[in-house]
Amino acid sequence: MLDSSTSRKLSEMKLHEIVDIVERQERISESFSMSFDERLGQIVDELYLLKQENRIKGLVKRARFRWPNADLSSVLFLPERKLDRNAIMNLAQCTFMQAALPVAIYGSASSGKSYIACAIGKAACRQGYKVKYMRVQDMFSHLAELDRKDSVMRFARRLANYDLLILDEWLSTIPSETEVNFLFELAEKRSEIHSTVICGVYEPESWCERMGSSAQSESIVERLIHTPINIDCGDFNMRDYLAKQSSNKWQTLAPAGGAI
Repeated sequence: MLDSSTSRKLSEMKLHEIVDIVERQERISESFSMSFDERLGQIVDELYLLKQENRIKGLVKRARFRWPNADLSSVLFLPERKLDRNAIMNLAQCTFMQAALPVAIYGSASSGKSYIACAIGKAACRQGYKVKYMRVQDMFSHLAELDRKDSVMRFARRLANYDLLILDEWLSTIPSETEVNFLFELAEKRSEIHSTVICGVYEPESWCERMGSSAQSESIVERLIHTPINIDCGDFNMRDYLAKQSSNKWQTLAPAGGAI
């Protein structure tokens, strides 16, 4: 049993989890037959797992996902969606990030693009990568608030340093010249160094035209989607599908002759 002085010192060193683990050991009779090395090994194993879980939770929280509970294992591979199961599930291993490959996710509105993008980001967090999810319009709104060139460059460097950057609602509006310039700086800093997930309605072939078909827009597309992994989510409306599933569930549970 740890005395109060030892418990206090462990807490001061931010190792209060050890106190909890030892107290749990004391409540299990089998622990008394274990050697010192065995008990110490168990403490280290539990502390390691706790630290890992807390680190992952922190990475997920700081990523600011639109769907923080998204998981690739929960993706519905319905026949109507025509999703490439192997391509999507392989992304969970995050090997594409080791090669700094980009991922382009596109499809009609409500086809589940953002969920899949967040699920990819969540898988990266589980492997200890720093991830940032951002709607492109939010990024441009923040850009508009910056009044100095050095502030703009710091913002670009900050986004460029994430192991995985997820840009959602890509080119949902036509970007201005200033915004195209910023996209060029960001693409230049991330190209072949870190992976970027681009998520939007438009297929990569139309990106250059959306940005004005300039030499700079061509450079952005070339840098962002060199040898990309393409995920086509098609035009099946997942929002309508899930709404119908939920409605059918409640109708099944409702008593005869009335609604819940």
